Amino acid sequence: MGEVIPLNNHPVNRSIRIIGLSDSPVYAKPLKKTYDYINTFFHEEPFLDICSPSPKYRNSADLLISSDVFEHVNPPSLNAFVGAAQVLKPGGALILTVPYMFRDESFEHYPEDVIGYRSYQVDSGDWEVELEHADGRKTIADSPKFHGGPGSTLEMRVFNQTRLERELTAAGFSNIVFHTENTPEYGVYWEKFSRVITANKPG
Repeated sequence: MGEVIPLNNHPVNRSIRIIGLSDSPVYAKPLKKTYDYINTFFHEEPFLDICSPSPKYRNSADLLISSDVFEHVNPPSLNAFVGAAQVLKPGGALILTVPYMFRDESFEHYPEDVIGYRSYQVDSGDWEVELEHADGRKTIADSPKFHGGPGSTLEMRVFNQTRLERELTAAGFSNIVFHTENTPEYGVYWEKFSRVITANKPG
């Protein structure tokens, strides 16, 4: 809109289609009031698997919001970036956040052939994860790291900035920007890493 406007002050515009991936109610509610907005989920309706979006979602969104999702998807993570590009209309924009570091390497916690998992608590009170592999094998991973509390959402990887740039580019995105500016007048003050990222689908 050419200027910084708090979300609650955006003018109503139902012509803009926005899709969220498990968005927080903090911004999902005002988005729904203002835009043609739908909040999707992986484990409940309305369902959207960003690694393999169904045809009804493809080329449908002007804006896709993914906040702290891509560190949790099954490997390879590139599938999520490709899926995001598939969901967007030509010229559409991705707003992305993931925890990431300024470091030489990113790393995966689990093998590339993992297609699912089941978390459970053992007698000691600790949590373990049963990993399901593409060939049908199941293996146990101890000391898993979860987001949202023990047994909740499994952290699959830690990104770095170089990897994020590489996978966004490989998925076909352009105009990739890591937003480093703070806007303290709106309460936005980030640490030096894990900044908001925007990118566009060409077209």
